Amino acid sequence: MIEAVPSSGTAEDRKRSLLSAIVTHLQTAGINPDDVMVFFGEIDRANSSFGGGSPALPVEVVPD
Repeated sequence: MIEAVPSSGTAEDRKRSLLSAIVTHLQTAGINPDDVMVFFGEIDRANSSFGGGSPALPVEVVPD
């Protein structure tokens, strides 16, 4: 089981890309993809901090 905690509003296609990458990498390590469970627990960035006691800043997503 894997828990991923993206910011709320993360695009579904980005989550699907992450799922694909996780399964692909674990499969190369010999793990059956059917044994991989991933849960997304979205949080609002205002409810997080990356250190120093400061709230997390907004992230600009640049299209590929």
